[in-house]
Amino acid sequence: MRDARIIIFLAYFVRYGFLMTMILVYWLLELLGFDRKTSQYTLLSMGFLLGLHHFVGYFAEFKHLYCAMQNSYREKMTPYSINYTDKMLKDILILGLFFMFIGATGVVVVYFDF
Repeated sequence: MRDARIIIFLAYFVRYGFLMTMILVYWLLELLGFDRKTSQYTLLSMGFLLGLHHFVGYFAEFKHLYCAMQNSYREKMTPYSINYTDKMLKDILILGLFFMFIGATGVVVVYFDF
C-alpha cells in the first residue's frame, strides 16, 4: 500500500509538480539576483531533464509514468496493474523528445543570444 502511494505521488509530481518546481526555481533565481542567462539556463536544463526522464521512462516503462498517463487520460491510477498501450508509450516518447528538444534548443539560443 505504501508503494502505491509513492508511485501515485511520483506520478502527480511528474505531471504537475516538476513544472511548478521549474517555475519556482526560475522565480527564486530571479529574486536572488542571478542574471537572466543563469535563470534561463536553469529553466531550460530542467526542461531537458524532464524530457530525459520521460525518454528513459519510455524504455524502462516506469510505473509512475504509466500512472501519470492514466491521469492525463482521466483514468483511475492503477500502480499494480501496469498495461502500457501503444498510445501511452508513443505519448511518453513524444513528450520526452519534445522537452529534450526545447531544452537543448533553448540553451543554444540563449548561449548565442539570438
